[in-house]
Amino acid sequence: MTLPGTGLPPAAVVFTGRDGAAETLRAALMPGDPAVSAVAGPAVSAVVGPAGVGKTELVLQTAHRALADGWFPGGVLFADLSGHDAGRRRSAGDVLVEWLVATGVPGEHIPSDVADRTRLWRDVLQAYTNPGRRLLLIIDNADGEDQVRPLLPGDDRIPVLITSRRTLDLDARGHHLDDLGPGAAVALLAAVVSARRGSTDPRLRDTARSGLTELAEVCAGLPLTLRIVAALLADRPHLQPEILARRLRDSRRPAAPAGGQAAPSDGPAAPAGGQAAPSGGQAAVRAAFDVSYQNLSDAPARLFRLLPIDPGPDLATLSAAHLADMPEHRVTALLADLHRAHLITEPAPGRWALHDLLRDYATERLAEVDGVAGAARAAHRLYGFYRDMTGAAAGELLAAGSLDAPEPAGSAAPNRPAAPGETGASDGLDASDRPALERFGSFGRPAAPDRHAALAWLDAELANLVAAARTGPGRGLGATTVDLAFSLAGHLTLRRRFTEAVAVTTRALDVLRTTGEDPAREGAAWDMLGAAQCELGRFDEAEQSWQRAAAVFGNCGDTHHAEAVRSRLDVLAKRRE
Repeated sequence: MTLPGTGLPPAAVVFTGRDGAAETLRAALMPGDPAVSAVAGPAVSAVVGPAGVGKTELVLQTAHRALADGWFPGGVLFADLSGHDAGRRRSAGDVLVEWLVATGVPGEHIPSDVADRTRLWRDVLQAYTNPGRRLLLIIDNADGEDQVRPLLPGDDRIPVLITSRRTLDLDARGHHLDDLGPGAAVALLAAVVSARRGSTDPRLRDTARSGLTELAEVCAGLPLTLRIVAALLADRPHLQPEILARRLRDSRRPAAPAGGQAAPSDGPAAPAGGQAAPSGGQAAVRAAFDVSYQNLSDAPARLFRLLPIDPGPDLATLSAAHLADMPEHRVTALLADLHRAHLITEPAPGRWALHDLLRDYATERLAEVDGVAGAARAAHRLYGFYRDMTGAAAGELLAAGSLDAPEPAGSAAPNRPAAPGETGASDGLDASDRPALERFGSFGRPAAPDRHAALAWLDAELANLVAAARTGPGRGLGATTVDLAFSLAGHLTLRRRFTEAVAVTTRALDVLRTTGEDPAREGAAWDMLGAAQCELGRFDEAEQSWQRAAAVFGNCGDTHHAEAVRSRLDVLAKRRE
């Protein structure tokens, strides 16, 4: 088994101004004599710098080049820890589950304790890499040592690349990344425009370079800002760099308060948990976001505002269509507009993500323009789509004999999802061009059971579905969390993802116990939780959960399921003797 690039996002086509930093990182990754490597210092490299300075892009460029050179026949494991986003921050324990599963460890063999997972992880890495399968680990957007230390291999033969906005207290080679210098900043602007408009664009002539120099200065040398403003130039062939620079300056200049002086021009402070970019960088970032957002027409601007509602790491095109309540072919074009404007990324084909600074900005605009009610309606559409599609997928697998139905099912199965934007409408794409996961369910039209397609969709969306189940109650969508827990139960068991099963079922139980309206489902949820805990070897907890299941079933007169749970308790007792 090899991992060619598990979860590794693509590198940008245009990359300039970081040659020295890239070569330094490559030197740390270069294969060598193991005996020499063992005494040459830590194999962990930490790239540190402010938000928007290009840490992740530097690491991605380095990793893709090393893979192409054959330095890592065992592949790459990549994890974005979202350390600076409180709502999406990932723990080391969660990543360990993901990486252990990726390297072939069944879910039931993954301990519940993080320290035990770390020990298992290091043993697995030893076994995996010993046959000459050199592996690279990438830990992106870390905010604390607690997120990183349990993931480290403890073996200097296995290189690790880390990015963070602050220096971490680790045994690592530090690489501080500053903003681009004037020449490199101009080169990046010119390269992006040239890639889109061609090298003969008159704004790239030597006689016109003063405009690019002025624009680069306003952008404070931050690659995130430079790419966004370069995209504006590329989309508007008659927009002159000096005019755009003036617009950015105007956007940075706050209005003076009544009876007072204007606020300082350094702009807003960095988001909590981050650090301010140097040389007015935060003001430059904010100005670039403002100007780029203002240049969007209504439809892409609305979609941009809605994207942070998705609780997962990235969003599929079809999911975005339901989020925005638009036909899929229309949303496909809008996402392309946002991607071309460098406001979103495409970490995998047909999946879309936001830089955390842009996520914060879009969230602000959502509150300002759409308000609480608009955000709630969009969340209801997206979470409802996840619920209905998961129920439909589980139904396909049940029909194909791939899953056991959790019982009692409680309320009726969710409806098959309707096509976004219009009922029963074509999404404008030829079915012959779809991968299996996109054939699944025919987007609201009846379809014969397709086990492969249903499994593919559930696998692709699992992180989002688990996140939706966890966050549903906070959005007033507790019933959706319960439906997701029951619909996901079979798939999580099939894929041996018992840690996620415990998390999702526990959240569903919080809802069911609070409402007290469906004791049959509460009993079934306790039963499901006990089964997942038992698979994880958490026998004391499983015993307690099954005892509660038996009690709830007994209280509502369901003797059949109460006896079934007591039988499981008897089996567990004998297993522990």
